[in-house]
Amino acid sequence: MRWVVEFGTAYAIVKALLPLRILVSVWGAPWFARWTVIPISNVFKRLFLRKSSGRGRMKQTANAGGAGSNKTGGP
Repeated sequence: MRWVVEFGTAYAIVKALLPLRILVSVWGAPWFARWTVIPISNVFKRLFLRKSSGRGRMKQTANAGGAGSNKTGGP
């Protein structure tokens, strides 16, 4: 019978403190993300997402006059 009373008391305390736990979690979420989640996700991005190396593209030269370059071709 004592275990039932202890279980009931613990359950009531947990349920009574639920609003406080929610407020603390919402308040601390940005800090937690800034110090844990974002650095870990950046590591995974660096590991699995490669920057394009430029292979398969045409190389542009300094004198290339593409569309919209305001070059008239005159002297």
